[in-house]
Amino acid sequence: MINHRSLWASTAALSLLLISGVTTPSLGRAAESSLTETETVEIRADEEQRLASLDTSYAKQQRQLAEQYAKEAQLVAKQGGDPAPLLQAAAYFNKKADEQAAKDKTDK
Repeated sequence: MINHRSLWASTAALSLLLISGVTTPSLGRAAESSLTETETVEIRADEEQRLASLDTSYAKQQRQLAEQYAKEAQLVAKQGGDPAPLLQAAAYFNKKADEQAAKDKTDK
């Protein structure tokens, strides 16, 4: 027997997705054809860059993520773990923040 609550919930969720237009061009392109992993990564990077240019607080968010990863790395190091992956993540987000800040300056 079909559970009417779960059927209703899934129908409602699908309706909300269709109404709000959640699908993005990058997901549509990836779903339509069999892209290589490199092409998929490029599409996602392009989409991230496009979204970052629309968000004025993107650089600040990236900087805060870098700070959080650096703090986590300190905690991991105190507990005897390897902080290298967390420090790499912090460096990555610092780099992204610097790139976006430079781009924001040139766009103004």
